[in-house]
Amino acid sequence: IDSFKAPKYRLEFKGESAGKEFYNDSKSTNIESTLKAIEAFPCAQELTLIIGGKLRQDKVDEFKVLAHKNIGQIIAFGESASNISKILDVNKVDTLDDAFKRILKKSKNIILFSPGFPSFDQFKNFEERGEKFNKLFTKFCDETIK
Repeated sequence: IDSFKAPKYRLEFKGESAGKEFYNDSKSTNIESTLKAIEAFPCAQELTLIIGGKLRQDKVDEFKVLAHKNIGQIIAFGESASNISKILDVNKVDTLDDAFKRILKKSKNIILFSPGFPSFDQFKNFEERGEKFNKLFTKFCDETIK
C-alpha cells in the first residue's frame, strides 16, 4: 500500500494557497464519482465544489442529491451550468477560468474540482481539463501572493 500512487486527476491534492486547499478530480465524469470525492472530506460545509461540462442529456435530475450534502458553495460551468442551476443553488459561470475568478472573490477553505460531467464541451478530454485546472491553480497562487 505504501507504493500505491493514485491515478492522475483523481482527487489529486494540488496544494494550498491563501488558506485554501485545492483538489483536482477532473477524472470525475459522472455523479457517482463526484459523490465519492465529496465523501472524502469530513465537513462538506467547508467545500467549494466546481462542477460542469458536457451534457449527456437534457435532464440532470441525478445531481439533485448534491442539495442534501450541505456543501458550502457550488460553482457550475460549461454546457451543463444552465440545467444544473434549475435544480440547485449554484453560482453559474461560463468557463473554468470564470470559476477561478469566482474563487478569488469568495470561496470556502477546500476547493474541490470534481466536474461530474464529460469534458467535451470545452476540452478534448479530462486530461486537458485537469491540466487547465492545474494552470489556473498556479495562476491563482501567483495572484494571491501579489
